[in-house]
Amino acid sequence: MKRELIVLTTIVLAGVAGWAVTTAVAGELHPPPGPIEPTMKTLEQVEARMPVQSLAGSLTASYVIDQPGSYYLIDNIIGEPGKHGIEIAAHDVTVDLNGFTMTGLANSGDDAHGIYVTLADCRNLCIHGGSIYFWNLGVHAEICTNGHFHDTRVYDCGVGMRPGKRALVERLLADGCFDGFQSTSFCTFVECQAKRGWSGFWCHGEGNTFVRCSVESAGLTAFAPGEGSLVLHCNVRDSNQGIGVGDGSTVRDCNISSTWGVAISAGSRCVIADNNCNDNRIGVVVSNDESRTRIERNTVSDCDEIGFQVTSPGNFIVSNVALNNTVDYDIAAGNTMGELIDLTGGIVVTSGNPWANFGVGCLPGLDFCDGQCVDTETDPDHCGGCGVECLPEETCVSGECQ
Repeated sequence: MKRELIVLTTIVLAGVAGWAVTTAVAGELHPPPGPIEPTMKTLEQVEARMPVQSLAGSLTASYVIDQPGSYYLIDNIIGEPGKHGIEIAAHDVTVDLNGFTMTGLANSGDDAHGIYVTLADCRNLCIHGGSIYFWNLGVHAEICTNGHFHDTRVYDCGVGMRPGKRALVERLLADGCFDGFQSTSFCTFVECQAKRGWSGFWCHGEGNTFVRCSVESAGLTAFAPGEGSLVLHCNVRDSNQGIGVGDGSTVRDCNISSTWGVAISAGSRCVIADNNCNDNRIGVVVSNDESRTRIERNTVSDCDEIGFQVTSPGNFIVSNVALNNTVDYDIAAGNTMGELIDLTGGIVVTSGNPWANFGVGCLPGLDFCDGQCVDTETDPDHCGGCGVECLPEETCVSGECQ
């Protein structure tokens, strides 16, 4: 009897609990008085962005963005004669090309651009996600600061993109443009490509950064990043000139091949390290007035003329390898250079010098003495031959101490 009472009590309590839960879930069965209002979100709430094609144009542009906000394409844009595709005259604008194309016309005029920023000191512009063809400039945002441009393709324009100061440019392709990218100062380019143009990256400012970018078939120069710039893990192939940096710059871990000119050229106070240059006319050239450039751990091979050429004094040259160049090293006097180990005929390297450079031979008229190429006609430490030293008061003239 006691057991049956316990079971019955449990059933009753469970039923009461179930009724309580059902009552709580059901809620109020009688709606409040007054008209019933919609509970669905409006289209503006679901898609807060504005279609570009809903905007008015002007005498100079097919569409004009003059208010901050987020905009997107709903179809392709075909250029009109004498007009830009989209004019931007506001701060804080994002344009999503949404996978569509912007195509200019052959008769659009020399000054017609795909996207053109006209507001002075425009800030925080973002453009992404489509393709731009056949304009004078694909994206002209030179007067904009802190822009962000990514995942866009630009084809057959005069200039692919001209971002303003402090821009971040990621994963852009400029193909068939006269200049792929032009920039001013403090821009960062990440995983961008320039193909089949006159110049790949042409910067007329300072402090620019390039990471994992590539240039193919540039008729003039691949990278011209200006002073104080950083070029890392970049690739150049089949171009006229490779990477040419201004004073105070660093070029590291880059691969430059098949250029008709100089693979890497640098000025003063630069670091040129861990690069691979092959099948160029000249590998690495340092020519400056202030010197203090470090050239370290580079490999240069199969150059038609010279592997390493340093024409000014006061630089630091260590741990490089030169192989199968017409002349491996052409180093001016007055530089600090690690021991030069001659690889003629193949050798077993036994030197314990961690700063040693490796190569074969010297320029005509120079002799290999004590790990360096010297002129025995004028060098007082090797006057007339290696190891022949003149007295401190003597000079070496025509290979004789006088």
